Amino acid sequence: MLIRLSNPSGLAVTLAEVKAALRVSSDDDDALLQSLVQAETLRYEDFTGRVMLPAEFEYRFDSWRVPLTVPVVPLREVTALAYLDEEGVETLVASSHWYVVKRDDGFDVYLTNGFEVPALSDQPQSVRVRFEAGYDEPGVSGSGDDPELAPVAQDQINIIRMVQRIYDRDELMPDEEMIRTMGNRRIFR
Repeated sequence: MLIRLSNPSGLAVTLAEVKAALRVSSDDDDALLQSLVQAETLRYEDFTGRVMLPAEFEYRFDSWRVPLTVPVVPLREVTALAYLDEEGVETLVASSHWYVVKRDDGFDVYLTNGFEVPALSDQPQSVRVRFEAGYDEPGVSGSGDDPELAPVAQDQINIIRMVQRIYDRDELMPDEEMIRTMGNRRIFR
């Protein structure tokens, strides 16, 4: 289960790009367009498994699976591995006892050979991977320094198309159309 721990304040597509694509010249609808971009970005992230702006997350597991597979890209950094012990107390696993392997469709957290797997709480989702993920915010100084974190034009175009559908027709893009036109951007889980 994926839990978002922080919400970015920026936009995955600049307001200027959205206004140009929608042929909007006035500033009257700026607040509306900004809120539509934010809402449709979250919807796009849910659809694709791609995180469009830097944010903090936690992915929870019911057991010690090896590996702990997290279907989210792009990974910036895994910050912690934790679990709820038998008494329900959260305990951090030392970083020397785990390592990360990035994949095209997410990342895996492996436990080292010397780590003895502790017993878990009876509570569901007792194993937790905390991490930072997301592409760089477009137009922000320093973004684009790491090519793997540079925003992808196809993702931005897709978000603009979703916003345009609401702005022009006052309706959400149906899931069937998203699958047909954006299915190649999905990370299958």
